[in-house]
Formats: sequence, C-alpha cells, structure tokens
Amino acid sequence: ATVTVEPADANSVEIETSPDETQTAGATLTGQPAVLVTDEFDNPVAGVDVTVEVTEGDGDFTQESTTALDTDENGEATFDNLILETADEYRIEFSIDDSDENVDSSDTVESDQFDVEPADPADVSVTPEDATAAVSDDFEAENELESTVTVEDEFENLVPEVDVELTDDGDEISVDGDRTQQTDADGNVSFTVQSTVTQEDVAFTFTEQEENNDAVATGTFEVGEATALEITDAPDSMTAGDAFDLTVNATDEFDN
Repeated sequence: ATVTVEPADANSVEIETSPDETQTAGATLTGQPAVLVTDEFDNPVAGVDVTVEVTEGDGDFTQESTTALDTDENGEATFDNLILETADEYRIEFSIDDSDENVDSSDTVESDQFDVEPADPADVSVTPEDATAAVSDDFEAENELESTVTVEDEFENLVPEVDVELTDDGDEISVDGDRTQQTDADGNVSFTVQSTVTQEDVAFTFTEQEENNDAVATGTFEVGEATALEITDAPDSMTAGDAFDLTVNATDEFDN
C-alpha cells in the first residue's frame, strides 16, 4: 500500500530570493522576492497566505502591487509586481499568520536593506523665477543674480548627479563657474550670473541633459551707482542774471 504523508501546519517563512540592492522608483522590484514556507520538519507547505509590507523606508507599495499570495505546491510564493515610487532605503517583511488554517504559529522574516533610486528626470523648476540686480563685474552678493534649479522625476523624487546647462538671450552675461553643472544629493544646483550691460527681461534657460526638460527664469540688470558726471550742452558765454540750460550726464563705472 502507498501511504501519503502530508506536511504539518506551517510555522516558518524564509526568504529564498531577496530584492536586488539597487532599484528604480516606479519600476517592479528586480530580484523578484520569493519566500519558502515550511512546517516544523522543513516540509514545504502549500496554500499558505503570505503577506509583505514595508518596515523601513518613506514609501509604501503602490495599489497595483500584489502584497498577498498563497504558496504553491512547493511552498513558495514569488512576489513579481512589487512597486515603490518613493526613493529611499528600504526593508520589507514577509509574514504568515496563525489565523490561517494551514499555519500552526505565526512567523516573519525581514529582507536585507535595498535602495530605491529616483527615476529619469521629468521636471525642472527654478527659483526665483524673476529677479533684478545692478550691473557688476565682481560677483558681489548685491550685484548678481542667483538661481537655484531643482530636478525631479515623475514621482517628485529629487534627482542627483544630473547635468544642467544654462543658456541665455542676454548681452555680455557672465557666469560664476561653468555653464553646465551637476545637481547635488538633494537634486539642486545653483547658478550665479552678472552683466555689465543694463537690460531687461533676460531669459535664462536651465536644461537638464538626460531628458532635456527645462525651466526658464528672467532677470533684469539695472544701472549701478553713478561714478562720473559730465556736463554737456553748456553755453559758451552768458550774461549775469540770465537763466541758462545745461545738461549733466551721470554714468556708472560701465558707462551705463
């Protein structure tokens, strides 16, 4: 006679496949997490409900993610559509619960830590959007325009290490540093500009170099403090007591 020995009720859940160390926001976790559920004799147990949740990290699984599965005939459950949209460092936990008729005692197991990195750049913003400074050539705080550019992905994660290029439609615009600079760990990069020429509504365009999204700010450069006076159109001679006209031109150090 043939005797079939069935597994006992489950009392253990172990990770067979952990998520890869680096993931991308909005994408299905790679290294698809898989767990094995067994009884006290290490026999795989089928039909056990396994759930997964985030235990470390700022985000949670999207609504599209499947966070509960029954183990198959081999006692395994593979979570193949888990998605996290918030960039951060994460750990996730798998659990079985003794409320399940196939579970003798509850158990949990936590994954190793993994990183979810921002997706590709999707948005560029700049502050301030409009500013005014006096003409200058010395990059002093009161005589320069500083713009802070922020790059985000489609999930509003700040994107670091992205090249941003500055172009403009002004005259004699000087940039303190390179016209192409990289965002910092917070997804920000600052540009400082000046000009020796008075001009209004100069358009400064900031373009990230991966997906070519951009943002535009405007700047105005006003005349500086007067450093010279010149009298023009004065009469060659005049009579005492008579009124006369003359013109005085005031200019700054750049002849504006």
